[in-house]
Parts: sequence; structure tokens; C-alpha cells
Amino acid sequence: MWVSAIRLVSHRYFRKNSKFIRNTSASALAQINLSCSGSSSDEQFFSAREEVHSEDYLIASDHKQVVEKLNNLRREPKQALLYFSQVKDRGFPHNVETYVAIIKILCAWGWDRKLDALLVEIIQSNEKTLGFDIHELLETLVGRIEVEGGSSSLVRVFDVFIKAYASLGMFYECIDLIFQVGLPDLLPCILSCNFVINRLIECGKVDMALSFFLQLKGLGLIPNVYTYNLVIKGLCRKGCLKEAFHVFQEMRDAGVEPNEFTCITFVQGFFNGMKLSKPEAVLRDIEKALIPNAYCYGALILIYCKMRNLPRAKSLYAEMELVGLNTNCLIESSLVQCLCSMGLASEAVYRFKYFKDSGMLFDKVSYNILMDALCKSGQLEEAVKLFDEMKCRNMVLDLFHYSTLMNGYCLQGKLADALGLFEEMKVRGVKPDMIVYNILAGGYARNGFIDGLPNLLRDMRAQGFKPDSATFNVIIEGLCMGGKVRKARAFFDSVKEDCMDIYSAMVNGYCEAKCTSEAFEFFVKSSKQGIPFKRKSTFKLLSNLCMEGETDKALLLFESLEGSPCIKMCSKVLAALLKAADVKKARLLFAKWIDGGLTADVIMYTIMIHGYCKMDFMMDAYDLFVDMNRRRIVPDVVTYTVLLDGHLKSRLSNACSHSNSARNKEMMMVIQKVEREMKEMDISPDVIFCTALMDKLCKLDDLEDAVNLFTEMRKRGLEPDIVTYTALMAGFLRAKDVNRASTLLNEVRLRGLQLDDIALTVIPRSILRHYGEL
Repeated sequence: MWVSAIRLVSHRYFRKNSKFIRNTSASALAQINLSCSGSSSDEQFFSAREEVHSEDYLIASDHKQVVEKLNNLRREPKQALLYFSQVKDRGFPHNVETYVAIIKILCAWGWDRKLDALLVEIIQSNEKTLGFDIHELLETLVGRIEVEGGSSSLVRVFDVFIKAYASLGMFYECIDLIFQVGLPDLLPCILSCNFVINRLIECGKVDMALSFFLQLKGLGLIPNVYTYNLVIKGLCRKGCLKEAFHVFQEMRDAGVEPNEFTCITFVQGFFNGMKLSKPEAVLRDIEKALIPNAYCYGALILIYCKMRNLPRAKSLYAEMELVGLNTNCLIESSLVQCLCSMGLASEAVYRFKYFKDSGMLFDKVSYNILMDALCKSGQLEEAVKLFDEMKCRNMVLDLFHYSTLMNGYCLQGKLADALGLFEEMKVRGVKPDMIVYNILAGGYARNGFIDGLPNLLRDMRAQGFKPDSATFNVIIEGLCMGGKVRKARAFFDSVKEDCMDIYSAMVNGYCEAKCTSEAFEFFVKSSKQGIPFKRKSTFKLLSNLCMEGETDKALLLFESLEGSPCIKMCSKVLAALLKAADVKKARLLFAKWIDGGLTADVIMYTIMIHGYCKMDFMMDAYDLFVDMNRRRIVPDVVTYTVLLDGHLKSRLSNACSHSNSARNKEMMMVIQKVEREMKEMDISPDVIFCTALMDKLCKLDDLEDAVNLFTEMRKRGLEPDIVTYTALMAGFLRAKDVNRASTLLNEVRLRGLQLDDIALTVIPRSILRHYGEL
């Protein structure tokens, strides 16, 4: 792969392929940042031409005379460049020798910006205007290097030409220039090579960039950390993540230490090309290889957050703290965003406030994500506080912030506040878009302000926005969510559009209003008329039917669908049948789908195993687990949780034939076996697994192991939830250890967790009253 483009560059010859682009725009060339030396001596040069030479002095009879005069002015670069420009303005045609003379002077004095401008002028000029070909100028310069023993200044000219060609997308000319000049003393600097590699990658020529990198190494050029980073970036963009990791290892072997950009490149490449069968394994290899600094930890935490693997992200965070590294804004923003996306808004707010109060600055994106999570979780007041805080900090509020809070107001029925924010937004110069109008339309409908909808729609049209299917959808669904199902149907009938979106919106609306039977009838009737429905709406209807125990209708809906069955829909039907204790039908359907060529996933198998465990059909559950492994479907932590929980419950309820000690010993062996298998498969326990295991340990009167597991959870970065606390408190109370149960309850209160019905049943009322929970 790496050498697939080598023949495109190494078998071309510079002299034979010097068809340069002559009429390139000056604006493109102006984007090149060619200055390397940082010299500012040429910045004092005049902006307007000074007529300092006499008329006789400016008379140039031949090129030899001009070269001689330029050589005489070599100690006066300002005068030399002025002379060169003025004789040209008077019609004198400079040739290769005169250009070489002025280039040497500019190089000697370090006038980089003037040299850049001169070379840009040469590249822009056509051969007819110049009177010579550019390769002649380059060959002459190379010849002078050989004669004069080399010059770092002339190498600078070489680099300028390389960057210019690369910036203009003239990659073949650029690479020909590098490899066909071929002098050991005239190799481009590594910065120029990095520039070329980056331009190739940005222009989508990744294979050429990789082959160029290999050829550079063949010439003896030593890559630096930025070179390796660019190559890794190119490989990641191609989805060649394993190859990128090999380059990373080569980089370490060469003694080049990766920097924060290396980590970020890996993160972006890995996440964008998430096509590996075992992404966790590759990430673990990266973890072992990277240097332990905050940037690398931050990069890995970011990718685990994007994968929604919060336990592993927290585990790395805890590891980072143990080695004495401080967190930063990137890491905390990643964790806050992950918590929000997983519906853990309260924990996200706590984390956000804690680090904000400690002086950490969060960006506008983090504020908006947190505001959105708060609005959707019903914590509107907290969202408003964040919005006001942004104003106090003089942060520039944009359309996203206003639309997020407007949506929050509409969800809470505070339409007047939403409209006030809408007016404030317009006063501040933030123009509303279609999304804002749709949010307000949905707010009007959801909160029963139907009379205001016509005015809003007129305002939309006045602002150049035409109400479309998305607008009609939010109105229909909003009316249904507000309990106005008949008015939603009337609005649906008034819309003169027979499109899939509108019909799907009506099904969604019925489902939101818990009118599942009406949704099913509407779906069947419309389907007979040939109206198609969105798959998402069909899945929503199927889910509602399954949740309400309407398994017959769910099966009819499922069987009416065209095309191959969807794994998610199959899983929903299976779960509904098993919930209704119809194991026989679930088993027949599962077998039918598998025999029909459906490739079941880990979720489907886990649902079936869970159903068997609930019915205490443990042998069937084990057989299915074996079949799952035989088909090379890798079980996940949920599978192991279900199987372990089912086995332990079964043994606890059927312990009449065994003594307690024998039973406990057998169950501990099962626990150890499951933990060993999970470790071998690199499956990390999650909070639910640990909670299920802790609950069984408590019921086995193995309280100390339960406490050790609770402590180990936290070390791994797993935050116990209210179910975990309840299981351990129940264990303490069963052992009559009221003090430790009270300590846990106090911790629950300090963390702001809400006691559920089970916790209120388990904990004695006297303890609850003491801690103000009653």
C-alpha cells in the first residue's frame, strides 16, 4: 500500500516534465508562509520605488553588465534590488544569470520576504515573459553550489520553491525537484518536507504522501516528531489503524518521543475509522506505548468517552491522578459530555461546578451540552443559571445556546419565557433559523397554544422560511404529547401532503400519547393504501406494542415489514415474548430467524439467555451460551451479568439438597470462573455486574468480600449507584451492622442520590428519619 504511488514520482524526470502552471492566482501564493529565518532586516525596505539612480546608470546594454553592477552592489542589498527592479521596469529582459545574482544577494543578507516575493513572481510568470525555463534557473543555482562549496542560503531557495509548488498543488513538479536535483548537500529541510506531506494529505493524496515519506528516509533525511505525526494522520484517514500503530512503534524505536499531537491524531483517526473488530485491544496497546502525560491520558479518555465506555474513562482518570498528573479542561469537558449523553445530568453538573469553582475554564460547547442535558432532564433552573453565567463572563452567545434554552422552556411549558428569549436573541443580532421556528412551533402545539400557530407560521414565511414536513411533524407530535390527539389528527387531515414524514409523525404522536391501538390501526390502514413509514416510527410502534404486552399485534406488525428483519426489532419481539413468559414462541422465532440466515448479535443472545434464566431454565441458558461462542459471537459484560445472576439465584432458591457451606463453596467457584473468563477476554466489569455480584455475596453472608468489591469498584473508576448502595446496606442490616449501614446512607445523602422504593423498603424507618429521608 505504502509504495503504490512510488512509480508516480520516482520515475519522472525534472527536465522532461517541467510544464509548470504559469497563470496561478496570486491569492493562492500569498497563503504560503515561507519565512523561516525570522529575519526582519528586509522589513525596513521602502514601499515605493526611489529614483536614486541616474539615467546613465540605469542604461543596461547586456546581461553581463547588469550582473557586474549587481555584484558591485552586493554589500548594498537595498540598492541592488532597486537597480534590478528599475532596469526591468525600463524594459530590460533579465535572464538566468541576473536572477541568480540578485538571489545570491538576497540570500546573503537574509532578506527572506523579498526573496519569497521574487520567487513567487518567477513561478507566476510564463516562459515567454521570463525568456527561460525555471529548471534552467534551478540547474544554474545547483551548479553555483557545487562551485562555491555549498550554501545554506541557497538551500533556502530550494525550500522556497518546494513549498510554493506544494501549496499550489503542483506535487509532481515539487517531488521531481527534490529527487531529480539529487545533490547530497542540497536536501530540503525537514520542515519543508513536512509541509509537502501535510499538503498531500489535505488534498487527499495519502498514498503519495506515504511513498514520499519512504523515499525521504531513503535519501537519509531523519524524520522528526511532526513528520511521524503527519504519517500517522494519513494512515488514520485511510482507516489503516494497525499500520498507524506500527509507525508509532517505529517512532519510539527511533528515539522520537510522541507529543500531545500524536495522541490527538490517534484519537481522531481511531474514532473516525472505528472499523476494528476489537477496538478495545488496540486501544490497550496504545495505552501501554504512550508516554504517561496529561495529553496522552486526555486523548485516551476522550476516545473512551466518545465510545460511551464511561467505566474505562473513569479508570484511566483515576490512574492519571495516582501518578500525580493534573486534569485539564479537555479531559473534564469530555467526561461532562459523556455523562450528559448517557443521561447522567446530575453527576455532570456536579463535576462541572466543582472544577469551574476551582478555576477551570470551560468553553461554549461544554456549556451548551450541559444546558441541553439539564433541559432534557427537567432541571431547567440549573440550565438558566448556566446561561446567565455565560452572559456574566461576557461569552458570546450564539444560536445554539438560545435554541437549547428555548427548547428547555418549551419542554417545561414556559412558552412566554421561550418567546422572550426569542425576542432577546433577535435584539442581540442573532438571526433565527428553521430549527428555532420549529422549536417554537412544537412549544405552541405541546402547550395547547394552537391559536398562536398561524401567526408563528406567517412570521416564518416573512423571514424567508417555508414550513416543511419537519414543521408539521413537531406540531402533530407536540399536540399529541399535550394530550390534544383529536386536534393533531385534524391538523394532519388539513395538511395537503401525502408524504412518509407526515404519516410517520402521526404514528409517533399516537405512541407519545399512549394511544398505541390507534397508532396500530392507523399504520395498518395507511399501509394498505401504499403509504410507507419511516423505520424509526415503525420501531417506535413495535416497542410500544411490546411494552404494553400486545405481542400478537407486535408479531403481525413485524411480519408485515418488507425486507430483511432488523436485529433491533427482532430483539424487541423476543424480549416482549419472554416478558410474557411465552418461552416456546420466543424459542421458535429465534430458531426460525437463525435458520433463515439472520446473523444474531450479542444482544439477541443475551435477551434469550436472560429469558431462560428468569424461567430457571438454566441448562437452556448454558446451551445458548455455548452456541453463542461456537458462532464466534463474543459475549459482553451484560451477558456475563445475566448468566452469573441467573445461576446464583437458581442455586440460592434450590439449595435444599446441599448444606449451606457446600452451596456457598460451589457458588464461589462459579463466581471465580466467570471473573477469570472475563479477564481472559479483556471484558471489564461494569456497575451492574459488580452490583449483582455484591448482592449475591451479601446473601451468601460473605460480607467482607462484598465490601472489598465495593472498594475495588471505586478504584476502577466505577461510581456506585443507588442500587449498589441498597444491596450493600441490605447486607449490613442482615448482619445487624447498623453503623456501617448508616454510614453508607449518609454517603448516599451527600452524593445527592435519590432513594428508590426498594431502598425505602430495605432501610429501617428509624435510620431514614435520623437522616431526614422521611
